[in-house]
Amino acid sequence: MEVKDRESLRISLLGPPQVYWHGESFPLPRKQARALLYKLAASPQPAAKESLVGLFWLETEDRTARKNLSRLVSYLRHQLPERDLIAVDKTSISLNHGPVWSDVLVFEEMCSSGDLSSLESAVRLYRGPFLTGFTLKNNLEYERWHSQQQRQFERLYLSTLAKIVVVLRQKGDYQAAIRYAQQYLETDDLAEEIHRELITLYAMAGNRAAVLKQYETCVEVLERELGVSPLPETDNAFELAVRGVQGKPAPAGSAVNEPNWILRPSLELPLIGRETTWHELESAYQQNYSGGVILIAGEAGIGKTRLIQEFATTETRTVLTGNNHVNTQALPYYPLIQVLRQALRNLRLWSYVPSIWLSELQQILPEIRTQVPNLPPSKAVDEEQAQARLLEAITQVFFGLASQLSPILLCLDDLHWADNSTLSWLAYISPRLAKSRLC
Repeated sequence: MEVKDRESLRISLLGPPQVYWHGESFPLPRKQARALLYKLAASPQPAAKESLVGLFWLETEDRTARKNLSRLVSYLRHQLPERDLIAVDKTSISLNHGPVWSDVLVFEEMCSSGDLSSLESAVRLYRGPFLTGFTLKNNLEYERWHSQQQRQFERLYLSTLAKIVVVLRQKGDYQAAIRYAQQYLETDDLAEEIHRELITLYAMAGNRAAVLKQYETCVEVLERELGVSPLPETDNAFELAVRGVQGKPAPAGSAVNEPNWILRPSLELPLIGRETTWHELESAYQQNYSGGVILIAGEAGIGKTRLIQEFATTETRTVLTGNNHVNTQALPYYPLIQVLRQALRNLRLWSYVPSIWLSELQQILPEIRTQVPNLPPSKAVDEEQAQARLLEAITQVFFGLASQLSPILLCLDDLHWADNSTLSWLAYISPRLAKSRLC
C-alpha cells in the first residue's frame, strides 16, 4: 500500500502516534476523537458500531452510548480536513483508505512478503510499540485493545526480523544478519534462539571474541531474568562456534579424536598453580589408561573442565567427550549419545562391533540404521530385559571401538547433572574395564 499523493492523510501508529496532512502535523484536540481515529486506522475492515460502543462506553446504557458514538463520529468528521475521509453506514464506520495512509496496514502487508527488501522496509516502519505513550484514562476496554494490538504488532515485528536474519544468513551476508539479530534482542533479550543464532553468525563471520561475549550475555540474561541456564541447544551452538565447526559435518572417514568440549568463557585462562593436581591426574591415568575410572571432583567454577581438557590434549590419544547439563537430566543417555555420534564419523571402526549390538543401539541412536545398513531387527523382550540389553550394547560398542584405537579417554563432563540411565551404564561397565583400553 503506497501513498497516492502528497495530500493524503498519513497516520502513524507504530511508536508515538502521529497524524499528518499536507506534510504537516495535524492536531486533534479531543483525546477520545484521536482514540477513535487510531482504532479505525488500525484495520482495513470497517468497525462495527456495536464493537465501538462496547470499546468506548461499555458500562453506559445502550441508547446513550449510541448517541455518544454518533456525536463523536460527527465531531471527528468535522475536524478532519475532508468529510469523506470517514464513511458511515447503518452498521459500521470506516476510514476511506484511498486517500488515507496507515503505517500499520503497510507494515502488515510488507511483513507478509517473501521479498527481503519489503521485509527490511517493514521493520524500518516500526518506530516502537503500537501507540507508545497514548492512553485513554478510565477506559479499561480501550486499554485492553491497545495492549492486544501492541503484542500483536510486536510479535509480527520480531518474526519479521527473524525471517530477515535467516535470509541474510543463507545469502552469506553475516554482518547484516548480525545487525538484525541484535535489533531483535533490543526488544526481546530473553529470546534464547536469537542469542543462539548470533553465536553461530559470529562464528561464521570469524569473530571468536564476539562468540564468547554473546554466550556470556545469554547466560547472564537468562540467569538474571528467569533463574535458568541456557538450553542444551545453545550450549551445543556455543561448542560448535568456539571449535570453528559452524555446524558442518566432519568428512567421512575422519578420525575420532575431535572432542566436543564446552569450555565456558570464564575458564579461558592460563592453567597455572595446578602442578600438584596435574601430577595426581597423570599418575591416576598411568594406572588406569588400559581400563579404569578416574573421578575429578571440586567446587563449581574451580576449573575441572579446563584441567581435563588440557590433560586430554597433551598427548596423542583418542578422546571422546560428552557434556551433561541441568536441562538434560530427563534425557536418557544424553552424554553417551553425544559420544557415540562423534564415533560415527569413522564408520570403519563400527565394523568391529557385532551387528546384534548395533541393532540394540538404534533405541538411542536411530541414525545408525542409515549409516550401517542391513542391521538385523532388535529382539522383542520385556522392558527390564530391554534395558539390560541396551546397557550391554553400549558397552560392546565402546569395547569394539577401543579394540581398534589407541586407548580411549572417555570424558563425561558435569557428571553431577548426568541422567540416571548414564549413571546406570557407568555402574554397569566399571567392573569390566580392566584391560578394555577404555578409561
